[in-house]
Amino acid sequence: MALAVVQETCTAGLSPPFGLKPEDYDMLIEMLRYRRPHGSRAEKRFINRFLMPLKPLVDDFGNLLVTVGDRPNVLWSSHTDTVHRQGGKQDIYLSDEGNLCVDKSSDCLGADCTTGVWLMVQMIKAGKEGLYIFHRGEECGCLGSGWLAANTPEVLKDIDIAIAFDRFGTKHVITHQAHGRCCSDDFAFALARQLGNEYHPDDTGVYTDTNEYISLVSECTNIAVGYYNQHSDLETQNIPHLSKLLPALLALDPTALPVVRDPSEYDGYYEASLYLDGLSSMEQLVRDNPDAVAELLRDYGIDSAGLIDEIFRLSGKVTW
Repeated sequence: MALAVVQETCTAGLSPPFGLKPEDYDMLIEMLRYRRPHGSRAEKRFINRFLMPLKPLVDDFGNLLVTVGDRPNVLWSSHTDTVHRQGGKQDIYLSDEGNLCVDKSSDCLGADCTTGVWLMVQMIKAGKEGLYIFHRGEECGCLGSGWLAANTPEVLKDIDIAIAFDRFGTKHVITHQAHGRCCSDDFAFALARQLGNEYHPDDTGVYTDTNEYISLVSECTNIAVGYYNQHSDLETQNIPHLSKLLPALLALDPTALPVVRDPSEYDGYYEASLYLDGLSSMEQLVRDNPDAVAELLRDYGIDSAGLIDEIFRLSGKVTW
């Protein structure tokens, strides 16, 4: 697999691949160069550069909200933080297959959730109707969305559909998060048909911001945006997939999506905000749910060897 380094813009010898507009491709590359732990200076610089020009409403937690249209019933969701351990900048590489990746001197690419942020910025620029929320602190436990749901739920009073851009792969429309239902099958099938490209309902979701809204919004989901091996230095972002997904989103007709699920009917899920409020510690959750935690780590691209390395780095010893 041949790699070519992507400089600050694609004008440095690389043409925008697979049909993306030059300025849109440039923006994606520049966004991915920011390593953005929650609350870092790099995250603040990222927000000031790419999101503040959209003139968002910034709530008391720091979530950024942009409304396009008159009382839209669709929420589009992403988050501004990444799992990088340190803030700063990184170089991005492009493979012959159209995958963006990062040198192993960095701990991850950060397509989770930079790709989602990029998609939402493109949709806002195109005038796609919806309530756009760029959440803060998702990687720390959905802090921004949990705060919004607990403190300003009226923001979501007109919202029937919440779609996050925070799933690995290229085919998933998530029906379950945190081991419970978040959207109806009718909705998921209808959304998958509009997205095309082999999208289909999938019940193996883990957790993202839209799960915080399942008791407030009828249909909450998360869709695959083309990254793989997230939260690791092997993370990649597939550009051909994005070149198909963006026009599908711009053409999507929310009025053709059935709103079926009753948000007042809990379907076996728990609300993570309860744990964030201190009713259960992180350590207790890991002890009580070892299989689920192991599955979550695998979904995030962390294998046994990587976990051993991280435990040893943090504590200086490993026991099992």
